[in-house]
Amino acid sequence: MNLDLDSLNKKINILAIFTGLFVSFLIPVMGFIIYGDTILSGSGQITPMGYMFFLPSMALLGGLLAALLKSEDFVDGLVNGGFLGLVITIIMGFVGGTLILLFMLFMGNLSTLFATSTTSVQNNINFMRIILQPFLIIWSGMLGGLVGYMVKVPFVR
Repeated sequence: MNLDLDSLNKKINILAIFTGLFVSFLIPVMGFIIYGDTILSGSGQITPMGYMFFLPSMALLGGLLAALLKSEDFVDGLVNGGFLGLVITIIMGFVGGTLILLFMLFMGNLSTLFATSTTSVQNNINFMRIILQPFLIIWSGMLGGLVGYMVKVPFVR
């Protein structure tokens, strides 16, 4: 099995990726309606269960749909699901980074206004979660693509 960059680029189906992204971003709306207390705490903070379950489930279901729409073999499912997980990671990283920056600016302004220290805010960030979360999302997308191909095989052949 020879996989170079050109053959991987040919296996990516952009329509399937965008359809998977659409489904992936419908998952938060349904999840907050059904499992709101598990994902968000009473103070509006995302719980650890929300971080470790919610975003990977988005990638898993989006990758499953992307593979169901366009996958000729299991490598297509892995590539489309992995690319979908990568796109979700980049989008959520940009949104999350922007929100963290705005939060830090807000807390910095409050600390100068009331002359307090912001070290407690900076100590609350869990760096292992930040490092491991993108890999978990991409692997979940690849797993969703593989499962989508396995579901599709009995119906196609």
